Amino acid sequence: MNTLGTHYHAIFNRRANIDYSVLKEIKQCDNSPELGTAPTPNEILSALKHMKNNKAPSFLEVTTDMLKNLPINSVLLLTDFFHEYWNHLEIDYESWHKVQTTGKVSA
Repeated sequence: MNTLGTHYHAIFNRRANIDYSVLKEIKQCDNSPELGTAPTPNEILSALKHMKNNKAPSFLEVTTDMLKNLPINSVLLLTDFFHEYWNHLEIDYESWHKVQTTGKVSA
């Protein structure tokens, strides 16, 4: 194994004893009231606009460029999704991570 590989292997695979009771002693930050509402379509558009270009796609093959070029009706649909998630945390969104995709045959 090369030197750099050995170095990063040691960093990311180290075993450390953790005392989770210490977490109770950490002062919690105050809640920010401005973070109490779901994002608006304009906030989502702004966040999309500020994403970096030409980034590697997600495991679903979605690139930042695709997201940045969403039509407004798709941004509104995305906003609805965020609002549902924000207001109904009891919904099992964890299962949504197990997405099955099918390949598209191109000519």
